Amino acid sequence: WLRDQLFIKRFHVRVFKWFMNFSANYESPILPMWIGFLLFPVQFFSHSCILISIVEDIGNPLKVDSATTNLMRPSMARVCFEANLTKQLPKRVWIRTGDNICFPIVELGLD
Repeated sequence: WLRDQLFIKRFHVRVFKWFMNFSANYESPILPMWIGFLLFPVQFFSHSCILISIVEDIGNPLKVDSATTNLMRPSMARVCFEANLTKQLPKRVWIRTGDNICFPIVELGLD
């Protein structure tokens, strides 16, 4: 679920998924963030399920960006996911292929 921001008559409005016991006074620690993997193997780019399964260990995956799925930026793969800001986010991920390979997370942000 991606949160959208919009303005209605100059008022800032946020749209997000409803949940039980909603309170407008409580700011949720969960928000969408982009995560980037530098020099991720290009052969995995077209298989979104691989990137999604990697990100599932960090948070709830939302989508793989179009530059990744269309191989427009082969130097980095990016995935949007729901991050819980009360938990520490990893600095790198380990992926088991023929060898154990570590990919640093080089980009973590809101856009």
